[in-house]
Amino acid sequence: MKRKLSKLLILVIAVVILQGCSNIIAKNNNATDNNSITYAVEKFPDSINITNKLSLRDKDLIYSIFDGLVSENENGDIVPDLAESYSVSKDGLEYVFKLRSDIYWSNGSRITSDDFLKFFKSITSNKNKDEYVSELYNVYGVKDYHEGKGTFEKNVAISKEDGNVVKFRMNVRDDSFLKKLSEGYFKLRELDDSLDNYKQKFASIKYSGAYEIKNVNEEKEIELDLNEKYWNKKSTNAKKIILKVFTGAELALADFESKKDVDIILNIPNSEISRLSSKNLVEIFPNDTMKVIEFNPDTKNNKMDLSMRRALEKSILNTITGNSLVKEDRFQLALGELERKALKSNESIVSSTVTDNSKNLDSIKEQVNNLLGKSSYEGKTLKLVCLKDDENKSICEFISKNLKDIYNITVKYNLLDQDQLKKTVSAGDYELLLEDITSSSDTYGQLVNRWIANNKGKAIDNKDINDMISTNTLKKDETVDSKNKSLVKLLRDNNYIVPLLFDNLICVKSDKVDNITFSKDGILNLNQIEVNATN
Repeated sequence: MKRKLSKLLILVIAVVILQGCSNIIAKNNNATDNNSITYAVEKFPDSINITNKLSLRDKDLIYSIFDGLVSENENGDIVPDLAESYSVSKDGLEYVFKLRSDIYWSNGSRITSDDFLKFFKSITSNKNKDEYVSELYNVYGVKDYHEGKGTFEKNVAISKEDGNVVKFRMNVRDDSFLKKLSEGYFKLRELDDSLDNYKQKFASIKYSGAYEIKNVNEEKEIELDLNEKYWNKKSTNAKKIILKVFTGAELALADFESKKDVDIILNIPNSEISRLSSKNLVEIFPNDTMKVIEFNPDTKNNKMDLSMRRALEKSILNTITGNSLVKEDRFQLALGELERKALKSNESIVSSTVTDNSKNLDSIKEQVNNLLGKSSYEGKTLKLVCLKDDENKSICEFISKNLKDIYNITVKYNLLDQDQLKKTVSAGDYELLLEDITSSSDTYGQLVNRWIANNKGKAIDNKDINDMISTNTLKKDETVDSKNKSLVKLLRDNNYIVPLLFDNLICVKSDKVDNITFSKDGILNLNQIEVNATN
């Protein structure tokens, strides 16, 4: 009997000890969770080798695991990253980057100038067909080397000094070169097949950024752990970040509000913005795209002379302030400008200038009517075309209705798929085109290239514009950037293009997250998430 009681007593003690251990483990897990953030995403990138095909949200992951020489902060300023400092010569033709002394790959090996030379040799190789390589063409020798001429070592002016200095020599001044280097394309990584197969080979990849991929769970979760060798580890709050896939922001939002398992959601449904704003759950950040209206410049289209373009621009900019997507802060008014004014979280984005103009509707109507009277417009229907999506539909529907109701201008809109839109624009079968332009290191260049592609073969009645488009050579002291800006100014002065709206990110975050920041181009800085450790 005593033996049975003794065994029973031992069993009870063992159970108590095990329960105590489980409580200790649970506490440790909770401590870990306090430094862990779950970020809702719609999908994972197919590859972490940075190419032109990556979406903005793909870059959130990739920018957290790879660093470059420099980066761009939320104000659009270029700041040193793996480089400790940099200098630019007075003539703008030489860039010198001094590397930090405490930069390491995630496997513990030192990052040196040799790693950067190997990297730039790989991405500028003739084997790399990605368009982004052209952003380095202003570096002496890169264009020829990329086209298969010469060798990198002898012909390309990217060199090193000792183990901690990287130099670039330009063949032409490029004032946006630092901005270009801050982009993901030029973040340091070893280019091999493991980047395309990262879901299986994540453990063999060397990471140069704040985080490294620790696990990939069947297309549902990616676990990022803090890179213990990262040079700026002390300033990185979140020790672990989980990227969790939800098929739609609606499901992520339901999880956020019920289970509290999600900490950050971007691009919430437009229908939910007002409700969540009333609960003070919404924060607003700049995205990387803007909506632009282009008018058909072909002289064969006699509906769109200068007076008509000016009438349309004035009427559209005045009425768009009332669109629900603007009122709900889904978009920020561009006011005809290509560069966005700084936007603070939860700040009102309706300009006082526009608000005042909307009050002076009679004055605007008089100005528009005067312009219409000078134009060749005879009341015929104008055709507005754009890519088919819900937001474009809302904007086009709003423009069409208000131009008819207020100014008696008839606009019919067509929502088209990508191929249909390309054919329609090429054929010139439109008067107005609504399209997206991605913010980048070269927004002006992108806009110029898009405008030229859209209007190839069209007869444009403007000698200055025709001369600039047809001339490939640069004038003395002229750069590619300055030429593009001059051409965009001509297009704006002649009302061929109208910057309409800047895209905003609508974000919700849990109490666990104190603060989040985005780059000026709308990339979420995962390595700068501030965690509320007391939560």
